[in-house]
Amino acid sequence: MLKKITIIFFFTILAQSCSLNTIVIRQTGDILNYGVLALYEETDLQLAEQALAADIKLVEGLIKGDPENKQLLIMFIVSCKNQRIIQEIDTMEIKEPEEPH
Repeated sequence: MLKKITIIFFFTILAQSCSLNTIVIRQTGDILNYGVLALYEETDLQLAEQALAADIKLVEGLIKGDPENKQLLIMFIVSCKNQRIIQEIDTMEIKEPEEPH
């Protein structure tokens, strides 16, 4: 019985024209969403910038394996924008509030 279920499962995957790589890439994209959420909570800008750079390269590699994956494309664009925002924040001069007279 288990053998029949396994065979049906594999034929279903083949019928959907999905390669194993595409399935793995899509699952990895889902997992990366948790990393992005953790990154949004990071208060150390330098660490966040370095982590974003690594995430961008990882997502870029996944896109090469599944170039039509909208989730990965959106993640790539948002990560690039966030990296630019962090760079802008990092270069801003933050003035201390003045004491009331």
